[in-house]
Parts: sequence; structure tokens; C-alpha cells
Amino acid sequence: MKSMIIVLLSLIWLPAFAQETEGGNTITTFSGDEVTMSVVSARTINVKGKKLNKIVDKPRPLLLNGKDIYNHFWEENEAVYETEAHKKSMEEHTKYQMMIDELAKDEKRNLKEGEYALHLTNMVVNEQGYIVYYETKGLERYHKKLRGTTIAVNNKAAENINTIVQSQVHKMRFTTFVLDNTPRAYIGSFTYFFIVGE
Repeated sequence: MKSMIIVLLSLIWLPAFAQETEGGNTITTFSGDEVTMSVVSARTINVKGKKLNKIVDKPRPLLLNGKDIYNHFWEENEAVYETEAHKKSMEEHTKYQMMIDELAKDEKRNLKEGEYALHLTNMVVNEQGYIVYYETKGLERYHKKLRGTTIAVNNKAAENINTIVQSQVHKMRFTTFVLDNTPRAYIGSFTYFFIVGE
């Protein structure tokens, strides 16, 4: 089966900074850092005369080791575009995409034709440029007919690709994000995307 690789990478500053300093749970990460999550917001709705709580917002990283995690959308600071970290983000993401691609090439041959992606979301990058926390659903395949819909991939090849990405996350290092002469932790994301077949 022929594999075709498309590099689709993005550094997205997801909303994870909030004004409130009282967070929800604190998680100790694989690196020993502490990430404090936001409090889950819920609202009461009536369904057939019964009051139910509906979760409106999922917990998001707010603090890393007690310090605010920077978020571009919340702070809307144009100076972000001038930082070295922003300027080098595509180059660094491409490098890591290619690194994972090389390690996963044999496993990709065992997947059905289609478009695949593995997203790291709520990715917290520390002041030194290392990923210290992330969330993922694992490898997913895009549905051919329902645009934008993904399907979980549950086979040995997908499991191996998930393991490869997880092992490489600890090796990835991004340019330190410095704003106002201060290194900052920030929220980013990473997408490993590829196409199998024609």
C-alpha cells in the first residue's frame, strides 16, 4: 500500500488562561510538573420536567507550577508574532512531523486507505520549551463522507503509532517563548497528519 505524507502542522494557542486563580484539580504530570486545571462550569437545564446539570466547559490548563499559562487569544498581544518561538514554530513542527513519520512508516502500511491524524490538545509547553502536559484521543481516521468527522482507529498499527508519538513527545523541544523579556509557559497543539493510499 502506497503511503503519501502531507505535512499539516499548526501551533495553535488554545484558550486555557482564565482570570480566576482558583482552579480545579491539580495534576502532577509525567515530568513532575503541576498543572492546575480550570473549574468545570455547568448549568441546569430542564428535560421533560427534570432538572439536569449539563457541562458547558471542560477543564483546561490554567497554571503550571503556580504560574499563569500564556494564551494568545485571551491576552491578544500582537508582540507574540514577533517572538522567536512564533517565527520558528512551523519549522519545529515540520521537523517533529518528519521524525515521527520516519519511525511510523512501517506501521502506516498496515492501515486502511484514508486520512489520519493524531492531535495533541491542551498541550502545555514549559518555560524551557518542553511539553509537560497534553491530551489526545489517539490516532483517528477522517470519515470519507461526513466532512470533519473522525473515527477512532483501534488496531495494532494504530496502537503502535500512538506509542511512537507518546515516546517522541518527551524528546520534542520548542524555542523558548519569551514575552516582555520573560520566558513563559504557553498552550499549544501538535497534529501528526498523514494519508495512506491515493
